Amino acid sequence: LFFSVEGELQDLELVGASFGNQRLEQNMFLVNEAEIQRLAVAANLIVTDNVGLSATLTTRDHEVSDGGVFDGQPLPLLSDVSASLGMSWVDPRFFRVDAGLGYDGEREGFLGGGYELDPTFTASASISKETRDKRWSFGAGLRGILNDTQEIAPGVEQSPITASLSLARRW
Repeated sequence: LFFSVEGELQDLELVGASFGNQRLEQNMFLVNEAEIQRLAVAANLIVTDNVGLSATLTTRDHEVSDGGVFDGQPLPLLSDVSASLGMSWVDPRFFRVDAGLGYDGEREGFLGGGYELDPTFTASASISKETRDKRWSFGAGLRGILNDTQEIAPGVEQSPITASLSLARRW
């Protein structure tokens, strides 16, 4: 069993978000300064020689810190809590299969509140193959497998399904 704790503090300047071809004054939000504090706790367990389990819980404290009207308000589009569970299976012939479930909590849609985005649940799967000398790794994965669409911002729905291909080289 392996545990890890990770903390992070981010001081941000000129934080904003807009969608599509919106002009700057149509931004969903734009603030001069903000701060994000993040704490993550992870646990990994080796079940057998080739099966492992993992779990991560992340909490965030995020707020506008520019001294303006929205000072102290939470940043939109960021949740206070997220979690993930995962399982990995490794084949002695250098194959690896991963599957996971993720949760991202409720989020404010607008600066100052007034619109709450629902929590999201995701599922992912990937497979990778290493060469015998472990110098090269080839991978493919899918994320957001179980979702049709999800609201990523107020009034903006998108298919969360993403695909990835990877090629990695070790020296």
